[in-house]
Amino acid sequence: MAYLENGEIDSMISKKKNASLSALESNLAQQMRKPELEPLNPIVETSGRPEPKRKKIQLPIYPPAEVHEQLRLLAFQERTSINALVMEALDLLFKARGLKSISDLTTLNQ
Repeated sequence: MAYLENGEIDSMISKKKNASLSALESNLAQQMRKPELEPLNPIVETSGRPEPKRKKIQLPIYPPAEVHEQLRLLAFQERTSINALVMEALDLLFKARGLKSISDLTTLNQ
């Protein structure tokens, strides 16, 4: 509330509390009173042996802009990702060099 020079209360100047702020505060207060909820994805025990995680490594490449554009268009036309095309290319490279394929390498790690 605001007081005028003569000591009277000026109701025109007094500020009301924002209704949405009040709703937010009451919602927050209700949430704080709620008992702790169960986790969405409970951990399920398996055979006692932890599952191996596939490790993915980020591999930056720096193609010329024209190469990137052609790769992007190819991925769009084939309705796939650039990553899938690069993995296909790597698999062909490994095959040409007489190395293990990607599927052979990834099944060894499982």
